[in-house]
Amino acid sequence: MEHGTDHLLPIRRVPGTGELVTMRIAATKPFVEVGVISGIIHKLDLKLDRCPLCHEIGVTNRYIVFMDCPLTVDVNRFIRGGQLIKYESEGNTKIGIMPRNGDAGSIQWFKVGVWGCGALASVIPGPDQGSKKLEWFPTKFKPGPGKPIEDAILEDPLLFPRPYEWRLNVQTGDVKQRNLTGPNHFPMEFPMINGAFTGLKNKYGYTQVGHCDSSPASGMGRFGGLAKVYFEEENNEEVSIKVDYHMFEKNTYCSGAAFVPKEGGAEEDDGWIITFVHHEDTSIPELSQTSSFGF
Repeated sequence: MEHGTDHLLPIRRVPGTGELVTMRIAATKPFVEVGVISGIIHKLDLKLDRCPLCHEIGVTNRYIVFMDCPLTVDVNRFIRGGQLIKYESEGNTKIGIMPRNGDAGSIQWFKVGVWGCGALASVIPGPDQGSKKLEWFPTKFKPGPGKPIEDAILEDPLLFPRPYEWRLNVQTGDVKQRNLTGPNHFPMEFPMINGAFTGLKNKYGYTQVGHCDSSPASGMGRFGGLAKVYFEEENNEEVSIKVDYHMFEKNTYCSGAAFVPKEGGAEEDDGWIITFVHHEDTSIPELSQTSSFGF
C-alpha cells in the first residue's frame, strides 16, 4: 500500500490463516483503506466521508474491526483557517465490523456514543484543541485551584482514559458497553496484549499508567507506571475487573511499552513488559524489563 502524507497502521496477523491485515488513513480521499495480504494484496476503500485519527485495527478469524471516531484530520478545514486536527463534539464514534474478505457494502456499523477512540480496548476522549497547551488535556488534567484531582475525576468520569468494553451483536445490531475499571483507578493508555493471542479471547491486557499530576505541568502525557488488567477476574468490591500496578519511582516516566512473550511459554502471560524509562532528576534514560508476574 503506497503512502506519502498518510499514516499506515500496525500490521495484524489473522489467527489460523497467517494473513496480514493493515489499515491506511490519509487526510485526502480515500480517507481509510484496508489491506489484506495473502499471497496477493487485496486493497479496499472503506468509503468514509472523513479522516478519523484512529491508531488501531483489530482482527479475528472472521472479521476486521475498525473505528470511525470524531477526532478528525481535515486539510480543507485547515486551509479555511480552522484546525487541522479537531474533536467534533457533535459527532459520534462508530465501530465497523467487516468480513475479512468483504467490501465497503458489507460493513456493519455500531454507534457507541461520543468518544475519541485511539486504540482498540481503550477510549481516548479528546476535547477541542486550541492555542493553549493545556487544552490538549481533559478537564481533570488542568490545574484547578484547591480541587483534588480525585474530585475532578468523579465529576467528569467520561474524560478519563480507561479500559472499556463493547459487546457488539452482529445479528441484532445491539451494543452493550461498560467501563471495566470504574472511577477508582489511574488513567490507562496504550493497551497491549500477548501478540500470539491477537484475535482470540484474552485473559490479560497491559497498559501504561498516566501520571495525572505531572502531565499538565509538562504539556504532554506522562506515564508513571504499568498496569496488568485481568479480563476474567472481577473485583467485587468495586464492580470492576482486577488490576495490578507496577509503579516507577518518583519523577520517573515510561513510553513505548511492549509485551515480549517468553519463548516456549505455556501461559498467555508468560513474558515481560519492556519499556523505555527516563529519570527526570538525573536525565538518565534506560530500558526497563518487568516480568508479567511481577505486578
